[in-house]
Amino acid sequence: MPATSSPPPAAPRSRPGVDSARCRVRNVTGWALFWLAWLCLLTPARAALNVDVRIDGVKGELLDNVRAYLTVEQQRADPALDEGRLRRYHQKAVKEIAEALAPFGYYQSKASASLSEKNGQWIAHYEIDPGPPVRVTEVNITLEGAGEQDPDFQKLLRNFPLHRGDILDQREYKKGKESFQRFANERGYFNFKFVTNELLIDPEANTAEVQIHVNSGERYQFGEVIFHQDVLRDDFIQRFVQFQSGSPYRIGELLDLQGALFDSDYFANIEIEPQQDLAEELRVPIEVNLTPRPKHRYTAGAGYGTDTGARGRLGWENRRINDRGHRFSADYQLSEIDESLSTRYIWPIRDPRTDEIALTTSWADEHPDVSRSETFTVGLSRTLARGSGWLENLYLKYQTESFSVGGDRGDSVLLIPGITYSRVSADNRTYPRRGLRLLFDVRGAHPAVISDHEFVQLRTQAKAVTSLGSRHRFIARGDAGTTLLDPIRSLPASVRFFTGGSQSVRGYAYNTLAPRNDQNQVVGGEHLLVGSLEYEYRFAQKWSAALFFDKGNAINDWQEPLKEGAGFGLRWVSPVGPIRIDFAWGLSAPGTPFRLHINVGPDL
Repeated sequence: MPATSSPPPAAPRSRPGVDSARCRVRNVTGWALFWLAWLCLLTPARAALNVDVRIDGVKGELLDNVRAYLTVEQQRADPALDEGRLRRYHQKAVKEIAEALAPFGYYQSKASASLSEKNGQWIAHYEIDPGPPVRVTEVNITLEGAGEQDPDFQKLLRNFPLHRGDILDQREYKKGKESFQRFANERGYFNFKFVTNELLIDPEANTAEVQIHVNSGERYQFGEVIFHQDVLRDDFIQRFVQFQSGSPYRIGELLDLQGALFDSDYFANIEIEPQQDLAEELRVPIEVNLTPRPKHRYTAGAGYGTDTGARGRLGWENRRINDRGHRFSADYQLSEIDESLSTRYIWPIRDPRTDEIALTTSWADEHPDVSRSETFTVGLSRTLARGSGWLENLYLKYQTESFSVGGDRGDSVLLIPGITYSRVSADNRTYPRRGLRLLFDVRGAHPAVISDHEFVQLRTQAKAVTSLGSRHRFIARGDAGTTLLDPIRSLPASVRFFTGGSQSVRGYAYNTLAPRNDQNQVVGGEHLLVGSLEYEYRFAQKWSAALFFDKGNAINDWQEPLKEGAGFGLRWVSPVGPIRIDFAWGLSAPGTPFRLHINVGPDL
């Protein structure tokens, strides 16, 4: 059969006028929506109501809390606030004021409220009469359990912040309860609980009673300390622990352990986790997870000081020579007035936080304007912690020196034994608000033991920092020394006294204050005496202004006059310590010369 095809369907026929009318309706609707959208865009947004909230009758903390409770105060700047919402918020205000005053002991407050509008500004005015306060008539706090034998727990109860006759402050009540719970957690009373915990308030009589009965439960003890690390021997790392298994639990001991491990520089991260759920016979195992620092550390730095000029430094340290915590470091320094290279091998002993033996070597070429000295030194020292924060450093140093100072030139060999006692206590070593540094040093040499000179030298240094308020800081420092036996002109430059510069008497060049020879050349002195007073005023977070007065000299006779310097300066607290810029005048020099001193470093 021959193929056939169907004819295409005929186009639909429309009724005259119907489709054209539909088209016009669609066009009209589209234009209406278009113009409606434009009208919405062109209509200006409604301006927020201008509301002023005025509160009279209370001040201070009461006023602050009322404002925090008032919805009308919190919402008055809301762009969507309209008159209806404003009136609803205003109707709640009297109740909110009563709620705001109750925690402060005012349960019979009265408030009058008014809301008015004039020239577009709304005024919500509240006149408050807080009424008579509720006063505490009884504080009854009892303790049972092992805490009854703990003097510190008993003291905490006696120092509860609410007392009979006080105006009731519910914040103090809450603070007192929280102090019990915090103390219990810190001292190992892990089963502590409140048997009774009531604040009984009679608003009509304006009285309140505190009824607290606590059971401390048993006090837990320290158990075994388990370290998780693989870089140091366990018997070495255990020496960082200052408490014994079986001693009473104190969270402060754990914080001290964490700080000591971090300060040791062996570890980058220290996590200490008391395992209370694993306690047996009230002994809590302590797990310490340690993440080691990289074995090698490289340092480089550059800077500038008016005493040294431009300076730079390169350093390398091996933090862990072996698993007994030995370490080695090398340091190279270069400035306009000196060059030095030193090495130091340290092995910890006894308490690794403070006690160590160190073998040191150094070469130094110092050439300030007034002298030149090239020394090579090999030293052995032992440092031990003594009571009350004192460190004892017993040392023996072999030193060769070639020197030139004034008209004196020579070569010397010295075997110098000595002992130093030092102590530093501060709230912050870099920039302390309160702190004290003390140092006492005695050293000497004798021809009977290798040396070609005989001398005994004593030196003491002190620096104290104290503060008044948050903006005022006072700094006092002193430095004194004396040399006995051989005449000072026969001794090498390294054991003569000089002063002057940014760290001693400001207003004078570095090491230029000392006795002089007939050619007016500085030759150094037998004695040293320096004192300084400084006042700082902090005018910004990291900026301070300073005024200072320095007095001192290196002398051969205690009757010789001391030189004076004074001036002002700027301080900026950097991460490595204050950057000090001092403008100083040498008051005792002819013409009162001016010098600029720049110095960077921690205060203590």
